[in-house]
Amino acid sequence: MAVPLNNTNLEKLKDQINTYHQCKAQIKDIIYKNKLCQLFKKKGDLTHTSLLATLQATQCSEDNDLHAHLNKMDNIKESLTAMGQPLPNQTYIAYLKLSLPESYQFIAYAVTAGITSASGTVTVTSLTAPILEEYDGCTL
Repeated sequence: MAVPLNNTNLEKLKDQINTYHQCKAQIKDIIYKNKLCQLFKKKGDLTHTSLLATLQATQCSEDNDLHAHLNKMDNIKESLTAMGQPLPNQTYIAYLKLSLPESYQFIAYAVTAGITSASGTVTVTSLTAPILEEYDGCTL
């Protein structure tokens, strides 16, 4: 049955068309926001992976500044934490040990063995303090 086209019906039709366009715009916004969220999540995943790879690959050579090296490692760890992906301390400590110059490896493992045998937990500070003390003594 055909509806006669008068001003009232025309206004109703315009309202329905406006409602349709508003709904369509809202759907586009939702789709766009979801796509953006997915892109940022992918970027976050890539950044996280990149930071972990950098942390694993970072090495301090014998002639590099050990303070700068440890600061760089700490900055990477803090970046991971800021992303909501904190690194467990023991994992970070393992990366630290592996990144040290060969001449400081013995100190790192001796400190770890000493603390562990005393039924203690190795912390970043308990590991790095004696290493930096030795480093600072050698660079004076």
